[in-house]
Amino acid sequence: MSVYTLNLRVFWPLFTCMLTGLVVLHHIGHRLSPEPSPDLGHQLDGCSHPGPPVLLSLTKLLLAIALCFLFIRYCSTHPGRARKGPPGLTDVLPKSSASRRELLEEYYNQWVHLSPHVVGHSKANVAKLIGDLVRVGRTNVTPESSLAFRGDFLQVGSSYEEHKVGSPDCFDILVPLRLPRGLRVDPRFIWGQEVAEGEQKDTRQTEEVKQTFCKVRRTQSKRHKNRQGKEEKKEDNRAKEKDVAKKEGVTSRKEEGGKKQEPEWGPVPRCSLEVPPHEEWLRKHRAFTDTFLRLHPPPSLGRSLLGSVGGAKAYRLSPQSVLRWFYPAVQRCLATVRYPYEQRCTLSLTLSNQRLQLRLTPRSDYICCHISMVIRLLPALPLGDGLYLVPMDTIAVSDISTKMKVLEDKDLWRLHFPRHEQRLLGWLRARVPQGSCHLKVLQLVKAIRDLGAQALDSQGTMLWRSVLSSYVLKTAWLQLLLSTPPEVWKESHLVARVEDLIRNLRDLLQKRAVAHLFFGGETSTRLLPDSVVLPKLVKEATAGDHGGLGGNLWAGIPPASLDLVSGRLAYAWTHLHRLIRLSRPQRSNGLGRAGHQHCQHQEMD
Repeated sequence: MSVYTLNLRVFWPLFTCMLTGLVVLHHIGHRLSPEPSPDLGHQLDGCSHPGPPVLLSLTKLLLAIALCFLFIRYCSTHPGRARKGPPGLTDVLPKSSASRRELLEEYYNQWVHLSPHVVGHSKANVAKLIGDLVRVGRTNVTPESSLAFRGDFLQVGSSYEEHKVGSPDCFDILVPLRLPRGLRVDPRFIWGQEVAEGEQKDTRQTEEVKQTFCKVRRTQSKRHKNRQGKEEKKEDNRAKEKDVAKKEGVTSRKEEGGKKQEPEWGPVPRCSLEVPPHEEWLRKHRAFTDTFLRLHPPPSLGRSLLGSVGGAKAYRLSPQSVLRWFYPAVQRCLATVRYPYEQRCTLSLTLSNQRLQLRLTPRSDYICCHISMVIRLLPALPLGDGLYLVPMDTIAVSDISTKMKVLEDKDLWRLHFPRHEQRLLGWLRARVPQGSCHLKVLQLVKAIRDLGAQALDSQGTMLWRSVLSSYVLKTAWLQLLLSTPPEVWKESHLVARVEDLIRNLRDLLQKRAVAHLFFGGETSTRLLPDSVVLPKLVKEATAGDHGGLGGNLWAGIPPASLDLVSGRLAYAWTHLHRLIRLSRPQRSNGLGRAGHQHCQHQEMD
């Protein structure tokens, strides 16, 4: 229930104008009143007309004094009205926790908090459209040589986890798919060491080719020249110098390697869906094999989720091929259900960054408060026990570090735990006290992250958002929630919890690692409650030699970049009042409490 608060910036000028109007009306009424004539005064026993009463003059004087007092008080309270930042925000440095709390509360209520009315109606509209879409594409019989929709969808992301910041204009939907009948795939985890070794192997092969080419060129030049002896001596001397330099480099590397006692954490493991090449099903369904599968050489590392270790060539299900099938399949389903929605909004389907985006642009107030929404559709392959595989997002693969760059020809999938994350968030919601600030803390930190990206160039903004992504912030927030008692998350401890989360992020940046909740080894899995059980496939895969080396969400990012992000984050928290004043928040109509509009379409027909 919202509580009304008096806006002093509006009250004092309005009250001053009312008093001024009363004084002006009184003077006009006094001047327009009829004055007695002198003849009438002489007739009344020679008495003259009496002057204005003393009480009326005193009232005028008091009104003038009150008017001046109110004007002086308004000017002293608000010395400058012209501000560049959003109206109503404090421009004073918050020296105490009380002033910082007022600053955070005011910014949250005006620019961060989303209207439950808008969020609820947006979710209903998206669920209605996607439900009709997957219902049309569902098949009752499993296809023999193609993929198909399973008929349901999963709502994931910050919009459904109630910590969305900005506007409820983006929704993530997982669309589960069915594999062909009779096709058996072997999921296998791919750890960071395999990718790195594959890249090193490629570089070694290219160097060997270059060396052999140079040798051929040298022999040809020697044949054309008569100075064979001198050239051979020079080449031998150069080779000896190179061998000496290589030996010195190898010994120095060994010495540096001996100094490192703890192994570096690897990245979050990826997964591949493999099919042995001798399967009889592949020979019968050659069209599916040529369209969706690609033959890969035997891997050097990697553990199969079914217990086998890959040692021969195998076919892998290609995410790019699945996306190429998924895009026209959604187009056909959208063409079937488009007509009832085209009367109220326009629908457009695009494919970018390995994600299929369905954009809804309202024609009228069909979509609540005229919000243009984007629905990101991700094809998902279920592995059982609430575990799904989705195509890797190319926007997350940046050129920040070429050492851990994931190549597209690896045909790797990203693991998703929607059921486990929803179960964990539900357990935390029941654990914290009623009216807690745990969701507000995450929203404010994400808003501070967005404010800290100001005044950065394109490369700096990409680095900033790659390091402090929404999933990283949510992981650090969950670790803080699981490691602290629930009593400290009351509404009165808002500033302290925001400061704790920022301090926790800075500590993780200094350690160069933030552990994945389900792949971070014992440091993360021991924090999980008993109600959240890891899938059996993940337990078996992490029980091997790679269990303690994977799960770092910042793997491959240079330490210097992490130090820059840590310093920028500290600056953003210290000078939060200045960043808020200089910011230009872009809000759509109907977002927050100030811009709420009534939606005429409470339900979709």
